[in-house]
Amino acid sequence: MIVRERVMREIGSLLDGRCDGCPQLKELNRIHGHSTSHVDGYCQRTCEVGLKLKGLGEQLNATLSPRVELAFDDEEYA
Repeated sequence: MIVRERVMREIGSLLDGRCDGCPQLKELNRIHGHSTSHVDGYCQRTCEVGLKLKGLGEQLNATLSPRVELAFDDEEYA
């Protein structure tokens, strides 16, 4: 869990230190009316910080335990 905590702190630091004052973020929000899909698309493809955040998110996902799929008999829960 120490790795997850470190990654979460790094994500928070990037968001607070770099994304809060980003002029491109403000402009995209102005144009698209706070549509996060446009912002996320720009950040994940173009922005150096966004690419770093994407990589950190992938690190977080890699630390998760695999999900266990439970199979239920549909008749019992219908």
